[in-house]
Amino acid sequence: MIKSENSDIIDTETRWQKLNERTLHAVKKVDGVKEKKYETKPWITKQLVDKMEERRKWKNVNGEEGLRKYRRLNNELR
Repeated sequence: MIKSENSDIIDTETRWQKLNERTLHAVKKVDGVKEKKYETKPWITKQLVDKMEERRKWKNVNGEEGLRKYRRLNNELR
């Protein structure tokens, strides 16, 4: 009985993953992949987007240097 329970769990997990993949594929096919909204606003420049990406990279870096760089970039963007 233990084997059948484990195989049921694995089978259910596999079925869920396949269903999820198919659903995401269908949504992308119908709706398409959309660009981020902030890129469409006229006052947002390429340099601003680049700084936002760099700030995002430093956000989760632990340590004094990471915090310092994140704060500097955050202040510049404000």
